[in-house]
Amino acid sequence: LIRKILVVIIVLYNFSFIPFAQSQNTNQNDLKVMARQNFDSGNYQEAFIQYKSLLDRYPKDGMYSYYCGLSLLNMDKEIGSAAEYLEYASTKPTTPYQVFYYLGKAC
Repeated sequence: LIRKILVVIIVLYNFSFIPFAQSQNTNQNDLKVMARQNFDSGNYQEAFIQYKSLLDRYPKDGMYSYYCGLSLLNMDKEIGSAAEYLEYASTKPTTPYQVFYYLGKAC
């Protein structure tokens, strides 16, 4: 009897995390879409904040680093930080080759 109760508790505990994980995934996708829309419309300040938030969650993602650097570069702010973001992004194979052009502009 105790074993059955323990199994039920473990199963319920594991299922309690499924909606949380789905919610996080949805929030990431929503934030990614909003960041891209802001970037494409020239709202680089808001795009930077959103991409930085994504980069804080996923620090190894080269694309988030790329767009953080590009946003700063387009705002003509914190060029040194822009170069750091772009330099890191340039080491990732998924980053567009244009990263080197923007890295050159930042340096």
